[in-house]
Amino acid sequence: MLTSSLKQFQKNIDDLRNFINAGVIQEQKYADYLGEDCPSKVSNSKNLDSFLANYEDTNNFNFRKIVNYNAIVVMLYGYLERYVESVAKEYLEGLVRLTDSYNELPEKIKENHFSKSIELSQNIKRYDKYSNITEKIIIKRLYSFYLEEPKYQLNIEAYTHHTANFKSDTINQFFQNLGIENVNNDVMQNKSISQSNLKLSRLDDLAVRRNEIAHGVETSEILEIKYFKEYYLEFVESYIIALNCVLSDKLIPYELKNGVVLKEKIKIIDNSILCLDIENMDIDSIIKTRDRVLSKTINKDQYRQGRIISIQENNETIQEVKVDGKSKKIGIKVDFKIKDNQEFYLIQT
Repeated sequence: MLTSSLKQFQKNIDDLRNFINAGVIQEQKYADYLGEDCPSKVSNSKNLDSFLANYEDTNNFNFRKIVNYNAIVVMLYGYLERYVESVAKEYLEGLVRLTDSYNELPEKIKENHFSKSIELSQNIKRYDKYSNITEKIIIKRLYSFYLEEPKYQLNIEAYTHHTANFKSDTINQFFQNLGIENVNNDVMQNKSISQSNLKLSRLDDLAVRRNEIAHGVETSEILEIKYFKEYYLEFVESYIIALNCVLSDKLIPYELKNGVVLKEKIKIIDNSILCLDIENMDIDSIIKTRDRVLSKTINKDQYRQGRIISIQENNETIQEVKVDGKSKKIGIKVDFKIKDNQEFYLIQT
């Protein structure tokens, strides 16, 4: 699963949410102090003077609101952009790790790796983020890629470069270069996140607002930060979580060869408990809670994944069970929806 990029994004978004919440409280206090009931809000004039000293006058306070708005827009868009670049790198690293030959890669990557690598070689002196990459390294990776060496290398950085702002269509194009067609369609259909908050037009609107700020364009439409949180921050967070799920699921077909088939399925209970006999499992190890389970719909290229949250044997909850060739009937509860028409694979952690 793709966890590193999502973890960093979540930290950033939580910090920004806390900043917005504090700003909302501060703005409300200022509005209350300037209201008609001002005397009832302040114990003495000294407290009021102390509070207002931070703002000097109403014009200064309004300017602070504009500065806060600008900062929040730029930071939120920046977190979105950083995540997309980072998760693309993490996704490609996963592909390289899970494949033995470049022939196993998506056709799109095999087709554009050369042109993307040439483009990267032209950019390494333009951008500081490529300071650790040289033309020699790029050529060496290309050599191993096309000569099909036992363990090929990929110029991953070539796929994270972009010149256009991330809107819905440019994100689709960005991931199309990684062999993923119409990623936003998959995001919108992903069941791991509430769909009510996934309105792709907000991606475009956020990018427009960011560009207006970057180019000094004055706009009369400055949202109150409390509405910005509801309308944009919550949307971006929902979008990124769904996108992360989609990309993680795209790696499942490559992971199956490393998984242990859970082939002695007895039945499924409540779409969450997999009952099986582990006697004939091709494994000599231990099944534990927090191990990953992958599912593939029979006769369809539909994949899901999750983790084991509990294990039962003889109606007793256990943390792990040893696979030793003896007949053992166990129930494995997972944190995603499972069905009878699926095959299951165990990935040990």
